[in-house]
Amino acid sequence: MSVFLPYGLRNGRLVHINEVEQGLACDCICPACEAPLVAKKGVRNRHHFAHEAGGGCNGGLETALHLRAKEILSEQRKLRLPPVYLSNRKQPIFPAVMIPLDQVWVERRAGGLVPDLLVRSGQRRLLVEIAVHHPCTEEKLRGIRRLGYAALEIDFLDLSQGLKAHGVLEDQKLINRLINGAERKSWLFNPRRNALEVELRRIAERRRVQHHFDGRWHYYRVAPCPAFRRVRELNPFKRYSYAWVFQDCLHCPYALEIRYEQSYQGYREVPGLPGEVWCWGDQPDILDKWLGGKR
Repeated sequence: MSVFLPYGLRNGRLVHINEVEQGLACDCICPACEAPLVAKKGVRNRHHFAHEAGGGCNGGLETALHLRAKEILSEQRKLRLPPVYLSNRKQPIFPAVMIPLDQVWVERRAGGLVPDLLVRSGQRRLLVEIAVHHPCTEEKLRGIRRLGYAALEIDFLDLSQGLKAHGVLEDQKLINRLINGAERKSWLFNPRRNALEVELRRIAERRRVQHHFDGRWHYYRVAPCPAFRRVRELNPFKRYSYAWVFQDCLHCPYALEIRYEQSYQGYREVPGLPGEVWCWGDQPDILDKWLGGKR
């Protein structure tokens, strides 16, 4: 089933199907390939744009959504950023916040990258990726990390699927998704979180995983455990703390990383057994020191 195209370009301006006359009188072109469009506004099918030559292009809807997103952000001059989480912590280190916007660009080159949107708030720049069909590629993620700009991805997949199924895209849904909502926004890269993770990696203690096998079960544990996930009493005056890697460390907010030994299947390197746990539980107050007591 083809996607209904709700927007076209007329004289460099994005227009909705409801704003134009029927047929070629709409005087619109495709936002992606710039081919002439026909406004189909009959009584049987939902109103939509179609390519005059027939068929269509894969990028029409995506480009149109990018342009409409730019218009919305330029008009509203604000954007809610989602909360920033660290590792397995349930509470965000930085809460969701609404920021003012000074400028918005569509597909403007930043370093060696061409993000969907580039926005400026004060002296800071933010890359915004709009996921219509596919999330950001790993190659682009590596480029974003090298560039060092904060980068955000906004999921439009459900909106594009709703358009394919029903042929309707309510503008208010776009506004709510872009401006007010935070639940479908995720950080591709956050410089402040990255700096904190670098500091935690610097102070983290590497705890070697101990493998045990009793004939029936394999056990993977680290000791000692600074969070005292599990304790064994050796005598009335001494106790022994430890943690099971998969039951405890995997979900512990102080476990920064679990590193696995490498093995091979043919010529392909695959993760093997857990080898060590990087843990910063010996310094649980490091977040308060780093964040100035604000979380």
